[in-house]
Amino acid sequence: VSATEGNIGSWNITNTGLITGSNITLDGDSSRIYKTDDNGELDGYYLDFTPGSNYYIRFGTHFAVSSSGQLFASGAKIEGQLTASSGLIANWNIGDNAIYKYTTSNTWTGMSSTGPTRFFAGSTTLAASGSAPFNVKESGEVTASSGLIGGWSLTSNSLISPNSRMT
Repeated sequence: VSATEGNIGSWNITNTGLITGSNITLDGDSSRIYKTDDNGELDGYYLDFTPGSNYYIRFGTHFAVSSSGQLFASGAKIEGQLTASSGLIANWNIGDNAIYKYTTSNTWTGMSSTGPTRFFAGSTTLAASGSAPFNVKESGEVTASSGLIGGWSLTSNSLISPNSRMT
C-alpha cells in the first residue's frame, strides 16, 4: 500500500507526512510521536527520536528524560539500588564518601565513611568535623559538650546524676 494522504482505520495520513489519530500524531519527518493537542517543548507529551533535541521523552511538566540522560521525575518512587557520587538528597549534599548539610545555625552536620570522624554536628567547617561539639570517631570515641547519658546531665566539665548524688 502506498499513499500520500487518506485514511487507514481511524488514522489520517496527511500530505505533510503526519499520521494522526484522535489524539496522537506520528511525525515521520521530525521523528516524533506526540499528543496532538499538547506538544510543547517543556510541558508537552511526546517521544522524540531526533538526535540533538533537548528532550527525548516528555510527559507533562513532571516527567522527562533529557537528551543528555538526565531524569526529571517529580514525586517519583524509585525502587531498587540508587547510586550517586554527588548531588543532593533531602537538601543534604552528597560528596565523596560523605553526606553533609550546612544548617540554619550556620554549622555543618554530617557523616563520612572515611577518615577518623564518622558522625559530626556543630562543626564550623567541614574540615574541622573532628573538633565539632558532637562527633563520633571510627574508634568509637564520642565527643559531646553537653547532653544526657542514662539520665545523667553532661556539661562541659561535669557529669551530674539526676538527684545530684553519686551512685
